Amino acid sequence: MEQLTSSVRDLIVCFADGHVVEANKAALTRLGYKNLSDMTGVTPEALLVVGDDFDISSLSDGRNRSLRLRPRKGAAFAVEASLQKVEGVPNKVALIAHDLSLHMESADALSASESRFRDLVERSISFLCACENGIITYLNPAGLEMIGRKKLSKVVGKPFSNIVHEDYRALIDGGLGALSEEGDVIPMKFLYRSRKTIDVEVGVTPVGVVGAYMVQARDITRRLLSANRLREREECLRGIVDTVAEGIITTNTKGEIQAFNKAAERIFGYSQTEMMGASVNGLMTRSHSVRHNGFVKNYLKGGGRPLQGHARLLEGLRKDGTKFPLEITLSELRQGKEKLFTALVRDITERRKTEDALRLAQDDLERRVEERTQALTQEVAERRRIEESLRLTARVIEATSEGVVLTDPEFRVTSANPAFTRITGYSADEIMGKKPQFHTKLKRDKELYAQMLESIESKDHWEGEIWNKRKTGERYAQRLAISTIHSEEGEIHQYAVLVSDITQRKQDEERIRYQANYDALTGLPNRSSFLQSLNQALLLGKRQERKVILMFIDLDGFKLVNDTLGHELGDLLLTQAAARLLDCVRTSDTVARLGGDEFTICLTEICDEYDAPIVAQRVIDSLSQAFILKGQEAFVSASIGITTFPDDAENATDLLKHADAAMYRAKEKGKDNFQYFTADMNEEVKERLFMKNGLSNALERQEFVLYYQPKMGLETDGLTGVEALMRWKHPEIGLVPPGRFIPVLEETGLVVDVGVWILQEACRQHVAWIEQGLPPIRVAVNLSARQLRDTALIGIFEQVLKDAGIGPESMEIEITESMLMSDHGPVIKVLGALHEMGLHVAMDDFGTGYSSLSYLKKFPIDTIKIDRSFVADIAVDKDDAEIIRTIINMAQSLRRRVVAEGVEDAEQLQILRDYKCHEVQGYFFSPPMPAAEMNAYVLGLKTD
Repeated sequence: MEQLTSSVRDLIVCFADGHVVEANKAALTRLGYKNLSDMTGVTPEALLVVGDDFDISSLSDGRNRSLRLRPRKGAAFAVEASLQKVEGVPNKVALIAHDLSLHMESADALSASESRFRDLVERSISFLCACENGIITYLNPAGLEMIGRKKLSKVVGKPFSNIVHEDYRALIDGGLGALSEEGDVIPMKFLYRSRKTIDVEVGVTPVGVVGAYMVQARDITRRLLSANRLREREECLRGIVDTVAEGIITTNTKGEIQAFNKAAERIFGYSQTEMMGASVNGLMTRSHSVRHNGFVKNYLKGGGRPLQGHARLLEGLRKDGTKFPLEITLSELRQGKEKLFTALVRDITERRKTEDALRLAQDDLERRVEERTQALTQEVAERRRIEESLRLTARVIEATSEGVVLTDPEFRVTSANPAFTRITGYSADEIMGKKPQFHTKLKRDKELYAQMLESIESKDHWEGEIWNKRKTGERYAQRLAISTIHSEEGEIHQYAVLVSDITQRKQDEERIRYQANYDALTGLPNRSSFLQSLNQALLLGKRQERKVILMFIDLDGFKLVNDTLGHELGDLLLTQAAARLLDCVRTSDTVARLGGDEFTICLTEICDEYDAPIVAQRVIDSLSQAFILKGQEAFVSASIGITTFPDDAENATDLLKHADAAMYRAKEKGKDNFQYFTADMNEEVKERLFMKNGLSNALERQEFVLYYQPKMGLETDGLTGVEALMRWKHPEIGLVPPGRFIPVLEETGLVVDVGVWILQEACRQHVAWIEQGLPPIRVAVNLSARQLRDTALIGIFEQVLKDAGIGPESMEIEITESMLMSDHGPVIKVLGALHEMGLHVAMDDFGTGYSSLSYLKKFPIDTIKIDRSFVADIAVDKDDAEIIRTIINMAQSLRRRVVAEGVEDAEQLQILRDYKCHEVQGYFFSPPMPAAEMNAYVLGLKTD
């Protein structure tokens, strides 16, 4: 028993006749007994902590139960135990217990280990990313920094492929599991801040759960850059060494050759491959190799100054066994701790011959010998130069990325470089002596082939582009440059053909052309492409004396769909709308998207101009049908402007401008209809252009001025404030009312800069009135929708008030209900900030919107201004009177103040007073007036 159970960690105790007879080592140790004799005879009741009704026989079914064991010393501990009969021994049972405290210790250790692991991950300087099913679930700080992101929330929950450059996303699309099976790091590129790229090495490891992986990455951008620079430097140095005329040989201290340049190959007749690692002694005769080795040995023993340019004469030995005089200049260099010798080797055979000839020649032959020697030297130099040039040319051809093919005059291939094989798939052996495939392709196009032959004959050169097939059958774009090589007699000796794969360039050009001419979202022609098509249609229409119809289409209600359902569903609606428009026209007609929700249709080959209304109504009916956007239903309508060539205009620019004007007239007529361009619209277009040109410099020329209309309190019959209203003093036409130029300011975006000027001028005037002795007058200014959506407005107000030296209680801002309907999110943020600043907020034109009352809860509104359209008929229209009474009662219950606009007579005033309206404004008291007149008006009120 002891031999079998001594190594078991579970506690095993055997009972016979109600007493302990055996126990393993784990049980003795855990229960505090020195040996078996101390424990023999102990009863189960002495070991178990159980209730009075416990019977050890209840464990006899063999199932595990939770118990507590009592050691001789110390606290009881928990176990899972079962009782099993001992085979072959009657009345003998074994209690087998598993100590649960061991699990608790393991759990504590595991928890501590997990904490340490998490700390290591957080502190790691490597990119560590956890993914499940391709989605990022965790990214450590070093990983965020590597990809240039600051917030983990911007990354977690997004596909891992989002941070991978598009060239490598195909790897990620295959699943991280496929990458983990590679078993090695994989080079790829990550996106840095979604714009730049970084080179990384990526390793993927499964984490146990199916679909869960840990991605590790290292930034190797700098390493690659350094490696490339070192490689370029090494290639440059190797090129320099290979181009010098002298042989250069490098050996270690044992005389083993480490480097052997091209000139050395030429001098000794050995290739570099043959000599690498060989002994330098093989390049000298035996006696001179002994002398050389002795010289090096003595130098190494002496430890004197390093050798620098020490020249010696030796006898060299070529591969073919010939001997020749050799001049060697030996220098020492170090590579780390390793000492090397570099020898500059010169074959001085010719020099020796020249020296011997000079010694034997007579004095009268010295001049001719010198001339001959000089000519010979030049000839050798020229020969070397030509040989080196040929070798360099051969190396360049071999290394170039473009295919180079040499053919005979019949266009049969005599030579082809490796790049030609890479491009076409045909090896040199397969095409040698045959006409290349591009020649066959050229001959099929007789006109192009004739042009090629004519150009070669007249210019000795031809260039062109064709589509060809590789050996695999794959089509690719090929650029050919064929040049003629003539013999010394002037005959055609060879053709040199440069073959380039320009498939990628062609694809890029096609993609650029498509992007430049077609809308990326709908696939329809864009503005540029449409104008080209329209101009062509006008030329054809003029030549054939036919009309051309242009329709300008704007989707009514699209902005509401875009803002409420989101831009993704808005884009989907535009895509479906484009498809519906195409269904409404013939294939000969053109549908284009100019931008946003604006489309155009050009109808050509029109036999009857009355066909245009039919097409326009077909478009309206089609677009009015419900759009199903990923399960959500949305509705829009269409406002269409129609213009005709040549009746309305004779060029594309004017036609488009007139169609746009007609479209705006359709919107003014209630939308969901079409309107033809008319002469009065042309005048409106001209006026709008006149206004636009004048407004562009009106602010700089100080042509704007503020008028002020008082607001009177019915509770006190006194002045409660003024509303600042802008006027434009045009130098030619005089004072321009706001209704004519405010829409143009909105359209051009000038309303932002003009809005800042209004704030500054209103604050300045408020201060001026105080300085003139008038009481503080709250000035209300109107905000545009564009201003209200810009969060910069908050800072503008703060700065303007600070510069004027007044508090926010001196100002009031007025907004229209339509502004609140357009874009809740930014509007709530800006209005809330301005209200918290202390500015009073009033809602103008109240009651003219769709759901006015609900906005009083959503937005920080202090005052409601009832629109003048209700006040005008309050004395004669019971409905208007009841609406005003309801608005006033509702506002009072919500603790909002009410201002009634457009009060023009005493009867209206009395009714509003009876309804307990707080304030009124209108011509009954005063029209808008300049600041100087406002001074007199206020003083008159004080006098009264």
